[in-house]
Amino acid sequence: MKIKIKESIYSDFFPWFNAALISIACIIFGIFYTTIVVNTTKNNVKKELSIQVNTAAAALHPEYIGSEKLLDMHSLEYTTTLEQLRRVTAANPNVHWYYMMAKQGENIIWTVDPDTTSEQTPAGEIWDNPTEDVWEIFETGESSVTGPVTDEWGTWVSAMAAIKNAQGEIVGVLGLDVEAKDWYTQINAQIRRACSISFLVWVILELSLVAYFVRLKYIKHIRALNADLQRELEDRKDIEEMLWEAENRFKDITQSCGDWCWEIDNTGKYTYVLGNCQEALGYTAKEMVGKNVTDFFPAEQADQLTAELKDGLERHAPIKDWKNAKKTKDGRTITVVSNGVPMIDQDGCVVGYRGVSRVILTKK
Repeated sequence: MKIKIKESIYSDFFPWFNAALISIACIIFGIFYTTIVVNTTKNNVKKELSIQVNTAAAALHPEYIGSEKLLDMHSLEYTTTLEQLRRVTAANPNVHWYYMMAKQGENIIWTVDPDTTSEQTPAGEIWDNPTEDVWEIFETGESSVTGPVTDEWGTWVSAMAAIKNAQGEIVGVLGLDVEAKDWYTQINAQIRRACSISFLVWVILELSLVAYFVRLKYIKHIRALNADLQRELEDRKDIEEMLWEAENRFKDITQSCGDWCWEIDNTGKYTYVLGNCQEALGYTAKEMVGKNVTDFFPAEQADQLTAELKDGLERHAPIKDWKNAKKTKDGRTITVVSNGVPMIDQDGCVVGYRGVSRVILTKK
């Protein structure tokens, strides 16, 4: 009994335990997958910005950038470079603005700012607090992407690339700023996508788990039904064998006694016959079933015997040593003595008689 209880508890707990494990695994997968997607998106956006700023830097005239005339806002070098940056800005709506810087001694100065508002930075103005990334670009020539960084104008993601002359010397740095909200929009879109995929995976796994356990429960139920049916079939087989043995035993007894057993309905029709009926009457049991008791009465006694039988059947009285004549198949008349009792159904109604007959006198 203890083993069955433990098995029952385990079988009830097991599906929930597996569902919890799958849910936890899906959460871990979702976090891991979302982290990968976010980092990949950040790297891709940074890579795109890096390509964008390097492409723009390569399109500028390096001979203008390295010229001292660039600091003159009315010079050809300045106006040409300014127009180039404005065209590049117009062609890239995601970029808030482009700007250029140069190194002058120990300072970083602004050279070209395509801003058309009153906040345009004049050429030659010193950048008070340049970042380490700017100094590193002037030293290494490697482009960089930083941010989001917040300043007095807002929150930005910045990309910078070195501008080199024909000799490979760094003559300036081109920078671009993208609003952080655009950066976050792309990342949030990927987060939603990753969460949607994770949720879909979780739903599929949970549905698969539910389907599996429903199927498992169904199979267990079918097996239990099959086991019950098998036991029922075995019990029925045992009962049939017992009935067969009992019927054969009863048949042997009746044959040894020279009697035959019978059952009739309320109209006197034989419904069951077993024993030495063929030896006594010449009819087999199969031939007698379906015929009425009165079919075997001799013609000269038929009315009297029919009346006696009808009276007994209507009174539902037991048949006790009733002597009656029978006509055999070969035309002889025999006298038999019959005994029987009423058959009662589940509702208490008499549905016929069951009894036994024996030959006591044979006439040629």
